[in-house]
Amino acid sequence: MFTFGVISIEVWPTQFPVQYFILALVIAFVYVIPIGMIQAITNQQVGLNVITELIIGYALPGRPVAMMMFKTWGYITMAQGMLNVIVSFRPCPDTLFHQL
Repeated sequence: MFTFGVISIEVWPTQFPVQYFILALVIAFVYVIPIGMIQAITNQQVGLNVITELIIGYALPGRPVAMMMFKTWGYITMAQGMLNVIVSFRPCPDTLFHQL
């Protein structure tokens, strides 16, 4: 994914620096575990879409394509990575409703 992301940034005129692509991936990987735990325990989704929009809006103002790419790589990468985390942290129904 990293290689294809860098290639797509460099080949097409996106006005999106590679260092912000790396920042989007770091944000996604850092927030996978905390947001995955919250969603697995409470079944409430906490999204990074507003946070990623805020970060890239201040960093690269006036570049809508760069904002869409940063939001996609920051939020969608985290959402896809959470699928495995949710399954791992979800408590078994037998332990929740076990009667003694």
